[in-house]
Amino acid sequence: MISTETQTCESYKSLLKEDFCLPLMTLNHSALINNCRWMQDYADAANVKLAPHGKTSMCPELFKMQLDHGAWGMTLANSYQVKIAYDCGVRKILMANQLVGKGNIQTIIQLLRNDSEFEFCCLVDNQDNVDQLNQQAAELNSPLQVLIEIAPAHGRAGLRSSKEVIELAQYIKYSAPYIQLAGIECYEGVIHSCDPIPDVDKFLHHVAKITARVEELGLFDVEQLILSGGGTVFFDRVAEILGKIKLQSPYELLIRPGCYISHDSGIYGEFQNQLKARDPLARTIAGDLESAIEIFTYVQSLPEPGLAILNIGKRDVSFDSGLPFPKELFSPSTEKLSELNENWQITDLNDQHAFMNFPKESTVKVGDIICCRISHPCLTFDKWPQIALINDDYQVIDFIESRFEKINHLNGVHND
Repeated sequence: MISTETQTCESYKSLLKEDFCLPLMTLNHSALINNCRWMQDYADAANVKLAPHGKTSMCPELFKMQLDHGAWGMTLANSYQVKIAYDCGVRKILMANQLVGKGNIQTIIQLLRNDSEFEFCCLVDNQDNVDQLNQQAAELNSPLQVLIEIAPAHGRAGLRSSKEVIELAQYIKYSAPYIQLAGIECYEGVIHSCDPIPDVDKFLHHVAKITARVEELGLFDVEQLILSGGGTVFFDRVAEILGKIKLQSPYELLIRPGCYISHDSGIYGEFQNQLKARDPLARTIAGDLESAIEIFTYVQSLPEPGLAILNIGKRDVSFDSGLPFPKELFSPSTEKLSELNENWQITDLNDQHAFMNFPKESTVKVGDIICCRISHPCLTFDKWPQIALINDDYQVIDFIESRFEKINHLNGVHND
């Protein structure tokens, strides 16, 4: 559990005093709080519900922080993640994925059977999957709630046309008595083009039109619908377009950004700049998202002039959306902390080594500490089961855990 009040600042151990083994992933506590506040303020101003995607961090302590700031619940991606979040106290979960396969379905059915207060829904886009869910949901006291997923052409999972959506909605209503159609879901983040906003808007209007038609046909089966879209990139367009659908039934619109909790100094930093450039509402929210995630590493070798080898690699940091980049250098011998400019660059990663180019006239020693920023938090979080929570003075105030383990939850390995 995150605690920042049980010790005086003087009693915290410091990264800069080499009180911990490096490399080490860190999260700045004040930046996390800021990011939770900023995104919740945006959701409140946009009149939408925030259902952060927990797959980014899989840190129960961060789930709690997000919920404490007002999040509706959490979004997760599979039965493993749902079980972990549930065990850590999350009681409202949107699984923004299809729930397929006997073992995965039974994991969720057990949770719902044992806890009538647990609110859960998942996605469907196929009659065979509906049949699988319906068969196992028969043992529940109330129907299993699902959302039909709609996707753009050349996207990933999800139905493409109005005809397909209506046919599946009719099948659920008339052929799946233990399944309840609770709403519609989409993910617009798979749309990639040089100027994506017109394509995103066109797709979201398509989703809105289908949603209205499904309601007109009386195919939804709940008093209050759930609509959902919006990853970390285009949640503003989801709020603007899906938030203005004229329906007879009340509905909650859930947006699902995930990476905002830690933010970054790479692709998501750029996405945030684009958001504030196009969205007047975002510009009214006080402050801005801050990069909370940093990796502290040692210079372990200086094999050539202007080249340092750091003791981080592909097993420690994300590299799919850009390599990490050095932000600061701390010299333990001089106790001097220096900011680094764009002339300091990591140019390559091996499994356990990073290649850092630096100006040849600069003084660098083996044992110096380099603080690196990253791009794409999801693929850094999953490399660190234990993460240091730090204050603005680089003191470690707590350790939190990420829970990416995949443990089968059904009891036993033998048939009775």
